[in-house]
Amino acid sequence: MASVLKLKLLERRYNHISYILVPKELIYNTDINEKRISVYSYFASKQGLDDTVGFSCNNIVEWCGHKKDYHKNKINEQVTSVIASLEDLSYIKVKGTISADMFSVAELDMSKFCPDTQFALIYFDEIKKIKDFKKYTKDTSKMNTAFLLLTLSYIRTNMLRRQDGYIGDKSSKPEFCYRMYIDIEKDIGLSGRYISRSVKILNELDILVSQELPRYQDDDGNWHTEVTMFVNKYRYKRNRIDKEYDYQQELQWGKEYIQEKKYLSKKFDQSTERKVK
Repeated sequence: MASVLKLKLLERRYNHISYILVPKELIYNTDINEKRISVYSYFASKQGLDDTVGFSCNNIVEWCGHKKDYHKNKINEQVTSVIASLEDLSYIKVKGTISADMFSVAELDMSKFCPDTQFALIYFDEIKKIKDFKKYTKDTSKMNTAFLLLTLSYIRTNMLRRQDGYIGDKSSKPEFCYRMYIDIEKDIGLSGRYISRSVKILNELDILVSQELPRYQDDDGNWHTEVTMFVNKYRYKRNRIDKEYDYQQELQWGKEYIQEKKYLSKKFDQSTERKVK
């Protein structure tokens, strides 16, 4: 196992891999505050060749797009809490004391930062866009990178994917995720309001495309809310944009997949669909 991990790490380094892997277990761990993916992303993206990261609390706070605030339950305390949780869960081992200004060194357990299965893949250019999201949207009130990274990580880790070299009918295995906002809220501990706004911003950043399926009426006349579909706006293949990928086609195949799985009412009307704006 150790030799396999070593080979994977060498491949990532020498092929200039430009993404991080976010473990599903961390995405779903609501015992840790909503800054958990932002702080994890800092360590994952700053990893040195010796699997260590130099950091200070203020440095992470700034990287996450915040101004330092030492008051109780504010950003510095939240970040420090996440660092402590990552250490408790053996993601990192901090040498010395965690300080606001003084740099410490964290040793990364690469088996945690390079999982084999059940992870979200996020590219560095997407992280940069998310950190700069205020340049792309006017809807920034009370929004932050933590909400965006947590929401994106959740969607990515639950996205159905075709394996490399898949030769079957692509329409039978669309690359998409479908969820109700209330279920996402329960899974990651973020309010539905912030999840919805995060999805809207991720659409505006051209990272995701989402589409709400219309409400439907059952045989008893009761109306029900349907799922929202999510697809990637683009896809990389061997570190290059896959020109054959068509997000609109994936959405259509996703809709057909849901219908076939009988998640929709027999009264589903395609003409009432609407894209989230």
